[in-house]
Amino acid sequence: MTGSWPPQDFPLLTAFIETSPAVQRYNCVAWAAGNDSRWWWPDMTNIGYWPPNIPREETVAAFIAAYALQGYAQCADGASEAGFEKIAHSMARG
Repeated sequence: MTGSWPPQDFPLLTAFIETSPAVQRYNCVAWAAGNDSRWWWPDMTNIGYWPPNIPREETVAAFIAAYALQGYAQCADGASEAGFEKIAHSMARG
């Protein structure tokens, strides 16, 4: 499992702050779910943790379902709102 992606992989990301070093114990998917004790990923080989009864597939629908179990709900956009913690996904445009 990888630790983190290098900044050069995100050329449009111009301003960011690294808030903690990369670790092998968990990834950003797990961290957003409130879990810093294991790696989350919907891999078909069952190497990473994935919530039971959620399809092990790399689709937006599978991630939405996994995070719904953690109390997240879909919203109209990623704009900040007082009292809400948001996570976001990005869709590549071609």
